Amino acid sequence: MRRREFITLVSSAAACSPATLAEQPSMRGKPFRIATLPDFVPASRDPFLAAMGDLGLREGRDFLLEKTGVQYGDGILSEAAQRVAEAMPDLIVVPTTAYAIGAYRATKTIPIVMLSSGYPVEAGLANSLARPGRNVTGNSIYAGTEVWAKLVQLLLEAKPSTRRISVLWSYVPPLFAMEEEIEPCYAELRNAERVLGVKVHIIEIAKSDQVPAALAQIETEQADALLLTSGIPYNVRSAITQFAVDKRLPAITDLLLPAAESATHQVWPPS
Repeated sequence: MRRREFITLVSSAAACSPATLAEQPSMRGKPFRIATLPDFVPASRDPFLAAMGDLGLREGRDFLLEKTGVQYGDGILSEAAQRVAEAMPDLIVVPTTAYAIGAYRATKTIPIVMLSSGYPVEAGLANSLARPGRNVTGNSIYAGTEVWAKLVQLLLEAKPSTRRISVLWSYVPPLFAMEEEIEPCYAELRNAERVLGVKVHIIEIAKSDQVPAALAQIETEQADALLLTSGIPYNVRSAITQFAVDKRLPAITDLLLPAAESATHQVWPPS
């Protein structure tokens, strides 16, 4: 019940004042234990603590952040997820769908909160967006895979003569789960091919140093347009956008990060 009270409290925080939260009975006993999988980096930990402080919740008094020893970029280690679950924290906080899948496979009872996610229903983490029905909740950037067909459609509207679209796809393992998280997106792109009458060629990129070869491949295939995923590091984006300008290719991305954020948002393992 204490875990249930805590997850309810955090989820409804926006509707409560800090003074009200500070008076919650569950906050006056033993601090809740929050496991982070992977461990928070300062860029995540500091805003998290500040936001909790705004809600009247203090580290050490109301909650404890427990490290798991897993670093972002290590991928999902089933042993680590199992170790976290066996420690029985009151809550597990994860940054993405892939880590949520790892935690969910380890426990069906401990509440899991996703700071961000994509396709929670398709990934098997929720029964529906309206009624998740499981022990996983949180934020979702992508409510469904339909966004990919829409991006293809927008490229066609920008250049109706488009017949070949190259996709620079950076959502790859270990940070993204292939079967649960990526395959539904690929299926949507293949469906867009059929419905919209275009050829979509997906080029998977796991590291920055793979970009030059990918651009050469796009040129060889004589693509008419370009779709970029947001995981592409900022230090190679300028080269990709300049390539699109030089080749006069309409380009679109699923999520545009500000330059300052992109420079510090390391999604891929270093090349």
